[in-house]
Amino acid sequence: MGYLPKVYWYGLVLLGLLLVGVVVCVFTPKVEALRAMQRKRAAVEAENREQEAGVRGLQEKQSRFLSEEGFVERTAHEAGMVRPDEVVFKFTTGTTAGVGGRLP
Repeated sequence: MGYLPKVYWYGLVLLGLLLVGVVVCVFTPKVEALRAMQRKRAAVEAENREQEAGVRGLQEKQSRFLSEEGFVERTAHEAGMVRPDEVVFKFTTGTTAGVGGRLP
């Protein structure tokens, strides 16, 4: 260690610190890009879980369509469909502003 003067040692330390600084500056954007990709991956995985839950619900509904006789009719009624021989009564609450003040 006594072969090099102290100035050279300081220069080597400074050069090492400079090299570490350059490496940090080069890889900092890569680390940020990696973090952004990890956040995006987490969001996509969460969306996939939601989609899988939706698919499971649809598969359950499909199996109920095939197995339960009244399920199809209940689902159609919920969608507003009626049979040709059915009569639909709609009850409304509120004022008669749309009637124009006349009663039949």
